[in-house]
Amino acid sequence: MRHIHKFGGSSLADADCYLKVAALVRRHCQKGDLVVVSASGDTTDLLLNLSPQSLPALAGHQRALLQGVEDAPLQARLEAALAEDLAAIEQALAQGQGNSDWLLTFGEIWSARLLAGLLGARFLDAREFLVIEGGLVQPQSRERLKALVTEELTVVTGFIGADSAGQTRTLGRNGSDYSATLVGGFLEAASVTIWTDVSGIYTADPRKLEGAYTQSQLAGNVATELARLGSPVLHPRTLTALDLTRQQLFIRCTFAPDEGGTRISTERANKNLASLTWRQGIYRCQLSAANPALQAQAYAVEEGGLVLYLPFAHGDNAEQLTLLALVGQGLDWQSPAGQALANVAQQGGLVHQAKGPDGLSLIAFIRQLPAKPLLARLHDQLFAVGVVVLGLGNIGGCWLDGFAPRLKDRLRLYGLANSKQQLFDLNGIAPGNWRSEFAQRGEPRVEGDLLAAFKQAPFAHLLLLDLTASKAVAQQYPQWLNAGIHLVSANKQAGSAPLGEYDRLHVTLRQSGRRWFYNTTVGAGLPVQAAIRDLLGCGDDLEGVGGIFSGTLCWLFQNFDGTKPFSELVKEAHAKGFTEPDPRDDLNGLDAARKLLILAREAGWRLELDNIHIDNLVPEHLRDISRDEFFARLDELDAPLLAALNGAKAQGKVLRYIGNLRQEADGFRATVGLEALDASHPFASLTPGDNIFAIQSRYYRENPLIIRGPGAGPHVTAAGVQSDVIQLLAWLA
Repeated sequence: MRHIHKFGGSSLADADCYLKVAALVRRHCQKGDLVVVSASGDTTDLLLNLSPQSLPALAGHQRALLQGVEDAPLQARLEAALAEDLAAIEQALAQGQGNSDWLLTFGEIWSARLLAGLLGARFLDAREFLVIEGGLVQPQSRERLKALVTEELTVVTGFIGADSAGQTRTLGRNGSDYSATLVGGFLEAASVTIWTDVSGIYTADPRKLEGAYTQSQLAGNVATELARLGSPVLHPRTLTALDLTRQQLFIRCTFAPDEGGTRISTERANKNLASLTWRQGIYRCQLSAANPALQAQAYAVEEGGLVLYLPFAHGDNAEQLTLLALVGQGLDWQSPAGQALANVAQQGGLVHQAKGPDGLSLIAFIRQLPAKPLLARLHDQLFAVGVVVLGLGNIGGCWLDGFAPRLKDRLRLYGLANSKQQLFDLNGIAPGNWRSEFAQRGEPRVEGDLLAAFKQAPFAHLLLLDLTASKAVAQQYPQWLNAGIHLVSANKQAGSAPLGEYDRLHVTLRQSGRRWFYNTTVGAGLPVQAAIRDLLGCGDDLEGVGGIFSGTLCWLFQNFDGTKPFSELVKEAHAKGFTEPDPRDDLNGLDAARKLLILAREAGWRLELDNIHIDNLVPEHLRDISRDEFFARLDELDAPLLAALNGAKAQGKVLRYIGNLRQEADGFRATVGLEALDASHPFASLTPGDNIFAIQSRYYRENPLIIRGPGAGPHVTAAGVQSDVIQLLAWLA
């Protein structure tokens, strides 16, 4: 299947841009693809206003573009052709023939000729196939193009065509995008990609409103409505030439080609809001009689067609207004989004509000655009995700420092809390300054303030990151879900709670429509739960899971060879952030047992924590003392563990802390504890800190599915939290 790529004037602004575009074409195009180009930069504007006095500036710009051509013979050919064209233009100007369609075509001809030369591609003048009569593209254009295409990479002039007499005609402003989709439609191409200077279609114009972000997907009817209301990225005609049931349109950025962009197709998006847009220069026009031709161009109609809202003035009493609109699917003024838009429109002097066709837009006509801060607040109410981070220790600090800034366009960090302090600011907290802000402005933690802060938050979506290990925090999940808050947690307490609490939590999840992501509760950033869910989703049956579930205990026993006391290794692991705040939560086996329990429940096995046999490495007399006293008496662990190590060595084995979950004839067998393993065992030789999971199922019975990687440490856990946040954002999109 062919693919069509189109590059606009901003993508071809100078000589370096042409070289970058040539590299992009080599990377993204194959034989038989077509590349449609606009004129370079402001060339079309220069041609529109061309005079003998301004011709040298035009010539200078075009010659500068050729300086990027390293192939001397090619540069000479291009310069000779340019000189010939400039001479013809100079003669036409002298004869008073400026500002004609013939003159305007040179911008696209020069652009296509240069790019084709750089690529060693075929040059195709669109006047050879595109027939335009009375401003309309004629149907014979399709067959004429099909007769011309080959399996060569071809660069085509956008914007221009010719009438049936061969006289040059143009498609008007933004005609090159239309040219590209026409070519895509004629050739039934799989896709058309419009490369521009922004990374797709945004939730608002990013040049005017900070915090706007790219929509990864739009339904075709939504994109068409957005174009109708004045999107700076799409022209209304652009989509008309494609059959979006079989073809796709992509909007991507020439200068950030790896950012993904926006895909437009017939698929319905998950959410109903797409973009907030505004356009000045709209007129409220009063007519003495209905005018169907004008009414077809109106954004809204009043009084039976006697009052029209038009993109141009008509009549003597036209009042200039601004259009402020929300575009999406199934929109209604009575919805929270509609009410938020109406409230802001009132601030701008609301004249009239209307609803677009099929609920694709809500349109307010106002006397003046509200202040930028008010628009930013409206955008946040419609699109932003307000985030509170609970738990600012190793994992929370690592996420805030390294990962939160990467999602700044989607997330509004407005709350931070630990067990003692809290900070809430609806204007936002900069992730780069969170430590100083929290230290300077944090207040004593008050129970209940967190829920109140969520209820006051003016954001479209709310997200709590629970990066604590607190049981009390986990017990509040149901009330937060009922308050409309999504959850991402590294806290294992909820997933390993008594079955009654666990079941009630999942009932609340279903009833609230919120999402809870908890993949870091087992294996830090490893996709263990995801693998189990995928197996079950494919009809497999889980039969058992074994492995080393604690990165902390892996690190400890991989390094414990008798040369250094076990207590010294515990202190070292704690200092590196590999343990829980109280290392007994690792050493007592509960952490590994909770992970085993979470995996069992992921598989649908209704186990309780009491069903797991746990080998507690902490002697009974050290279990109930304070953490500080435990650290002071840590060396009391050394003798029993050294004895266990020596016993394993005597058998030629190594000591490891293993978890096992097996389905047996009489039920389930679940254990976590020390085992002596042969040195050749897959669990014996891991990188210190790794987890390893061996998943046995009906499909993976003889040869278990192995997942292995870092299972401890703030950075990998924070990365896993980021993965969960990204999954939530994808679900919200």
